[in-house]
Amino acid sequence: MPHPHLKAILEAADKGYEDGWPCLHEDMANGERGDMLADYVAVNIREVVEDSEPDFESAKKDVINSLESAAERLMDTVREIERLRNPEDQ
Repeated sequence: MPHPHLKAILEAADKGYEDGWPCLHEDMANGERGDMLADYVAVNIREVVEDSEPDFESAKKDVINSLESAAERLMDTVREIERLRNPEDQ
């Protein structure tokens, strides 16, 4: 049985991700959305919520923490790429 608040959290995420274009709330196979980041977000939310306590606030907090952690890793990656210098210039 799905978590009682999964649908509401996925629908909220849908609104924030390109106005629902990738259909995060739908249970689709990876690659069907045509956007790897959308696939990651949808799968991550589902996995985190299913492992959360059944109350809404716990599920919401767990999803926010997980997505914020992923965003930090992405920004760390961006910063490293920004620091990268052309090897031909060295």
